[in-house]
Amino acid sequence: VLLAVSALKNPCKFRFNRIQSKQRVNIRTHSNYYYISVRRFVKRVRRKKMKVKQKQSRRRLEILEAAIPLIVQRSFEEISVSEICQAIGISIGSFYHYFSKKDDLLVGLLWIIDGDMEENTFPLLTHENEIENLKLFAHGWAEHVSSHGIERSKLLTSINPDSTDLPERERPAIRKIRALIAAGQEKGQITREYDVDKLTELFLTTLRGITLDWSRRDGSYPLLERMDRDVEILLRAFPPSP
Repeated sequence: VLLAVSALKNPCKFRFNRIQSKQRVNIRTHSNYYYISVRRFVKRVRRKKMKVKQKQSRRRLEILEAAIPLIVQRSFEEISVSEICQAIGISIGSFYHYFSKKDDLLVGLLWIIDGDMEENTFPLLTHENEIENLKLFAHGWAEHVSSHGIERSKLLTSINPDSTDLPERERPAIRKIRALIAAGQEKGQITREYDVDKLTELFLTTLRGITLDWSRRDGSYPLLERMDRDVEILLRAFPPSP
C-alpha cells in the first residue's frame, strides 16, 4: 500500500515492463497501474470485512435463538448474563463479543422480525396501489408473529422501543412502512391531510395493538384473520377525501 501511495505521488520514479497481448511494452509512468492495485486491495479488504460481519451476524442470531427459550420462561429482568451463557454453552466473554449488554438481546428480537419481513414480505409489495401493499405488509407481520408463537409475541410486545439503542426510524420494517405511505401520498392514493410520520405511527400502533391483544389473550382467536380485518377497516380512512 505504501508503494502504491508513493507511486501515486511520484509516478515518474517508477518504471516497469509489462507483457500485454504477447508484446513487451515499456510503461514510463504507471500511476494508473498502482491506482488500480490500491482499488483492488481496498475491495479485497471490504469483501473480507463483509464476510466477517456476516459470520458475526449469523453467530449473534444463533446465540439469540438459543437464549429465547430461557428468556420466555422467566422475567427478562431476573435473568443474568451468566445464566444465559451457561444455558446456551458459551463464555461470558463470547457473549459480550456479540452483544454490548443484555438488553441487546431484546433489540435482536426486533431485528429478527425485520429480517424475516425483508426476506419474505418485502418482495411481495409490488402492487401499484400502496394501500394494497400496506395490507400485505400487515398480513406478513401477523404471519411472522403467529408462526413464532405466543411466548415470543409476549416478549416482543413487552419491549419499550424508547428504551433500546435502536432508533425506531432506523428499523427496516419502519422505513418500509414510511416508504409505502410516502409513495401512496405521491400517487394520490393516500391522504395528505396528515404527514407521513403521523400515518406511519398510526399504522404501526394498530399492528402492535392487535399483536398485544392476541398475545395477552393467549392466542384465543386467529391472528391473521383479525389483522386482515382490522387493518382493512383502518385503511378505509387512508384514501383522500373526494
